[in-house]
Amino acid sequence: MVDLQYVAFIGDVIGSRTYHGADREILQQNIEALVRRLNARFQEERVVAIEVTEGDGIKGLLHPTPGLDDLLWIIHVEFEHIPMRLGIGAGTLETSRRSSVSTMDGSVFHEARAAVAASHETDRRGGHFRGFGAFDSVLDGIAGLLHALRTRTPDRQMQVLKMLRAGHRQSEVAAELEVSRQAVSEYTRLGQWPYYRDGENALRAALRAAYEAAS
Repeated sequence: MVDLQYVAFIGDVIGSRTYHGADREILQQNIEALVRRLNARFQEERVVAIEVTEGDGIKGLLHPTPGLDDLLWIIHVEFEHIPMRLGIGAGTLETSRRSSVSTMDGSVFHEARAAVAASHETDRRGGHFRGFGAFDSVLDGIAGLLHALRTRTPDRQMQVLKMLRAGHRQSEVAAELEVSRQAVSEYTRLGQWPYYRDGENALRAALRAAYEAAS
C-alpha cells in the first residue's frame, strides 16, 4: 500500500537558460505572478506557501486534494506563456513541517522530482504523476489527453472553453464575445468542451480513488 500523506509539485521552466537580460526579468515576474495565483487558489489545501525556486521554478506542498485539474489549468492555460514541465508526487515527509517548502524533504518531493525527470525523458507535456501507485499511469494518461485537447483547440474556441470552465452560461459567453448563441454552440462543439469537462472529472475521480486506496 502506498502512503499518500501529502502531494508535492515541482515546475521547471523549459529552456530557462535561453532567457537573458530583460527577457529573464520578465520571465521571473511572470513566475512570481503564477505563484501568487496558485497560493490564492490553493489557500486551503497548501501546507505552506508555494514558492519560486532558483528564480525559474516553482515548488508546492499540498494536503491530498482531488482538485489538481485546477493546478494543470492554471499552469498550462492561464500561464501558458511560461513553458513549464510539471511533476506531481505523492508521499510522506521525512522532516518536520516547516515555514518554507524549500527546507522540507521526504518521499513526496522525491516522487515529484521523478515525475519531472519522466517529463524530460519522454518530452511529454501536461503534467506527470508519481507516487500514486497503480494510478500513476491512469493520471498520466488523463493529463496527457487533456493537454492534447488544449493544444489542438484554436484560439477562438479556447476563449469559449475558458469561459465555460469558469462557469459562464452560453448566453453570457455570446454576449461577452459579441457572437450569436448558435456560434457559441458551434465553438463549444468544435472545442470539444464536453470531452474536456469529462476528462477533468475523470482526473478528479482517479485522484479520489488513489487516496481512498491508500487510506
